[in-house]
Formats: sequence, C-alpha cells, structure tokens
Amino acid sequence: MSAGETSMRRPTTEKPSEPSSVDEVYFPSPEEFSEARAQTEAMVKKNLYPGDWKIIMGLIGTVTVIDGLALWCVSTWIEFNYIDAGWYMWPLPNATGYLMMGVVIAVTVLMLWSYAVSCLCDAGRPSPSWTPVRHIEGIDPEFDPLSPTHKVRWCDICNAYKPPRTHHCGRCGYCVLRMDHHCMWTANCVGYRNHKAFFLFLMYLSALIWMGVMFPCLRIANVVFFDPDGPLALLFNFIDHAPIMFLLWSCMVLQSYVGVLFGEQCQQLFGNITTLEKRDLVALKACWKENTRVTCVRKRLIWPYTLSSVPHNMSFLWHDGYFMALFPTIPPMDMNTATHFEMCPEFVDAMRDESSKSS
Repeated sequence: MSAGETSMRRPTTEKPSEPSSVDEVYFPSPEEFSEARAQTEAMVKKNLYPGDWKIIMGLIGTVTVIDGLALWCVSTWIEFNYIDAGWYMWPLPNATGYLMMGVVIAVTVLMLWSYAVSCLCDAGRPSPSWTPVRHIEGIDPEFDPLSPTHKVRWCDICNAYKPPRTHHCGRCGYCVLRMDHHCMWTANCVGYRNHKAFFLFLMYLSALIWMGVMFPCLRIANVVFFDPDGPLALLFNFIDHAPIMFLLWSCMVLQSYVGVLFGEQCQQLFGNITTLEKRDLVALKACWKENTRVTCVRKRLIWPYTLSSVPHNMSFLWHDGYFMALFPTIPPMDMNTATHFEMCPEFVDAMRDESSKSS
C-alpha cells in the first residue's frame, strides 16, 4: 500500500468503554444537592400564585366538582325519565341497575367527604419546640437524607427546625410536615394530615367519571345491537339520546385530566415519593448520570424512603386499619410519627459505612 493511500485512511476511533458497576450507594456532594434544590425551587416558583389568588383557585376547583356532579345528576334524571333503559345497566335487570346507582351515590358521598377534608383539614405544622431525636442506631440524630448538608435544616421564616421531608409553603406562610404540594384546586397544602384525603378524592372522582363513561356506552351498545333501526336509531331519536352522548363526551374530557393526576399520585405513592421530592429525584438522577460519565463508575442510586414493598410505601393509607383505608380519616398529630419515617435498609447500611469512613 502506497503512502498516499495510507494518509487517506480515516483514523480508527475506539468505542468508549461502558461504565463499570460497583456495589456502592451514590451520595451526591453538597454542591450537587444544592444545585438540585435550586432547580426544584425554580420549578415551584413558576407555578407560584399570589396569596390573593389561592381563594379564587379553590373556588374554581369547587365549581369544577359541583359542575361534574350536576352534569351527572341531570343527565341521569333525563335518561331515567324519558328512556326506558333500566338505569343504563343493559342487559342487567332493573334491580341490579338500582343497586349500581346505590354504588354511584356511595362513591359520590365518599368523594365529597374526601374533598371537604382535603380542603378544610390543616396539612400539619411542625411544633416550634421540635428538636432532632436519634431514631436509628449509628446515625446522627440531626441526619436528614434530603438536605444538601445531610443535616436537619432551619427555617428562617418560621424560626424553627424543619423536620425531615418538611417544606415551607410560601403561599400558606408556614412549614408543612411531609409536604406533597400546594394544590390550587383545594386552596390548601397537601401534607401529612390530609394527603390520604386528597388521594382518596382523586380515586373516587376518577371512579365516578369512569362510571359516567361506562353507563352511556352500555346504553349505546343496547341501541346499536338490539334496536330494529340499529345505529340509525341514534340519529332518529337524537333528542332522546343527546343527554347520554353529552355525558359520555364530558366524562371522557374530565377523565383525561383527573386520570393523569390520579395516575401520577399512584406512581409517586408506590415509591413513597412526594411531588416535591420527585422533582429532587429527577435533578439528582441528572447529577448521578453526570458523575457516572465523568468517573466511569456506576454507583447505585437509592431513594432513602422507598421500602421493599408497595404496601409499606403506602402505609399512611391504613394507619388506622385496612377497612378504614377507604375513608378520609385524619391521622393524629403525633410529632414522633409525623417526623420519623422508615428508611430503606440498604440506604441506612450505606450511611453507617459512610459515617465510619469519615470518622
């Protein structure tokens, strides 16, 4: 091969090696965690409304719920009085239809109850006299895994300690225990004492809207398959079927919004992560990926409060028994329970090792 041909050959580039995995837990530096916190605060400030607006947002949310219930009741009343459909429940007998309507009424009552509790119940405020207490042997009593310095934070506005998983709400003006987010539809913070009620409100509202989708579909199927005119009966008797068509369309639009909120809450609660903490987790994952790229060592990223099973992660739902998990009960205001959260055993062991190395 000539020298000219050799010089025209492209240099071969070696493929970068994959990062090697190690059995170590990734702990971000204070600078990385501070950057994650800054990103979280910037995201929160984008959705910040002035204090005067929170009442208006709460009224809008209340009108939305009442409007959905009114739409359901009026459409059901029109259908029951003008069309002999057996309460939509084709091909079930009328008795079963009445039973199902009883279920709808029960779900509606539970939904309104949950909504009232999530609006009116205080989310939970830490005691001004609270001080850090050791809960885990071998771990500093002032340890906070979600603090940039891994120390319990101090709120300059409330002039008191911030227990773990506590955040200061700029709209309410005080710190909230295990704060999830400030909900503009309830004009209230979602935290330790009313998070269960807020979750049940979304669950019952989503179930109610799905019933509003299912019942008209059953009625339409009855007309399409058993009416002598077939699908044309929907056009011939459009005035009679207009209420259920409008109900179906309205419920599908509402479910596209409520279903997303309920699904997001389920995803977070299955992993024992709040809405604010999820933003931190997204930022920390970016720091973890950057650290892996620079060091070519892939460490394990463990969320400190994600336990081994979903029932453990959602234990706040059945704090007073599995049967009472269906009702929006309010947990007692116990500072020991509200500030102490079980942590992942792997994370605790890694923290002990880290503490022993530093000492």
